[in-house]
Amino acid sequence: MTTADKKPFAAIYNTLCVQSQHRLTPQQHAIEEVTYFNTLSDVSLDAVQASADRIAREGDGWFPKTAHWLMLAREEQKKLDSSYQPQRRMLTSDERKAFAARREGVIAKLRRRTGEIVKGITWARLADAFSAVEKIQVPTVVPVYVCSRCEDSGWIKTTDTRGGVTLPASEMCPCRATNPAFRAIASLPVTERTRVEQQAFESVPAQKQITGGE
Repeated sequence: MTTADKKPFAAIYNTLCVQSQHRLTPQQHAIEEVTYFNTLSDVSLDAVQASADRIAREGDGWFPKTAHWLMLAREEQKKLDSSYQPQRRMLTSDERKAFAARREGVIAKLRRRTGEIVKGITWARLADAFSAVEKIQVPTVVPVYVCSRCEDSGWIKTTDTRGGVTLPASEMCPCRATNPAFRAIASLPVTERTRVEQQAFESVPAQKQITGGE
């Protein structure tokens, strides 16, 4: 959970208090609510809700300790992560036209470079790039990302300036704790994770893969 989940968590916590007849003074209630929120912060709000529903059904009227609620919430989080299915959407006609135009722009740029001496790029590499771009097909579907900032990779692209030199860098995305798409991939064995990440990469519009552009 993130700080944005404090209000919906309070509703879950208060409902469970009523269901289990967990009575506290207002001061105790406020302190305990913060304590439970902090303890459960490494799982998603959906997992907290699912575990609270489970406690209400199976708990026989008792209010859980923080460790027990966290254990149940992690069990529910595993279920949510394993059942997550990546979403995709169809490109609109205008989006397909825009992608096709960008593709032609890249091809035109490469054609211009064939008549130039390009420092650091051999003719063989330039020819390979030209061939790769020509094979690009305008996609019909694209991924629907849970987090648009990191595109469900868990990393945000940024820059780092040191000694007057600006270099590309990355930082961890805050969505990692609650993003079901990232958590589903992160929970896989390394070999399986690599395969899934490659499939996700291949589903991104090809020009973005080659040029790194938006």
